[in-house]
Amino acid sequence: MNLVDLAIVVVIGLGVLVGWRNGVIGPLLAEGTFLLTYWIVATHPSLVSMIPASVPRPLALLLLPIALGLVVGFVGRTIFMSFFRLPLTRQLDKLLGAAANGGLAFVIVYVVLLGLAGAGTVLDPLTRAGSVQPSQVAAMQMLLAENPQVAGFVPSGELGQLATVASVHPVALAQLAQYAHVINYYQHTLRPQLATSQLAPLVMQYGARLPIIGRHVTLPKA
Repeated sequence: MNLVDLAIVVVIGLGVLVGWRNGVIGPLLAEGTFLLTYWIVATHPSLVSMIPASVPRPLALLLLPIALGLVVGFVGRTIFMSFFRLPLTRQLDKLLGAAANGGLAFVIVYVVLLGLAGAGTVLDPLTRAGSVQPSQVAAMQMLLAENPQVAGFVPSGELGQLATVASVHPVALAQLAQYAHVINYYQHTLRPQLATSQLAPLVMQYGARLPIIGRHVTLPKA
């Protein structure tokens, strides 16, 4: 079990636990807000600048949705429960909360893995090159244009900087971090973890059956 597997277990486990402890309403609001905010931040990566630069950018992409989801979940549950009382016993509320929020936590994991898989597709030209050259950068820019939802994991600004440097001289993969910190973090940290994960393929397999958002996607190889 690697770090990606551990993260999957923790997220889904927390979803079940929080749903059991807090019932249906609050956690559903929190996780629904996370999904909406994650989509907004993923498609508008400039919002990630609100997170301190010391936090790795792929992780920073998740912090803002998490923070906003927690606030909305707590406030929403407080307001909702002040005006409405669900005709449920406490035990039934716990069971429904655990089931509903565990399921939504699975959806959250699947959506994030979709983004990471999409980033792997965009960055695939790097895996077949010993150094970054203009042709690889042009290929990645074209793939990013076809997959704009992964801009948070593959910033267009970093690709632009790589294009500028690569037009003067090839960039060795060992020097990638000097010009593209986020892309380097994905390539050398996240990609190997995804490639060796035991649980991520299962999440992708069952997540593909979800209505509307489900689709068959191949996880990146190391």
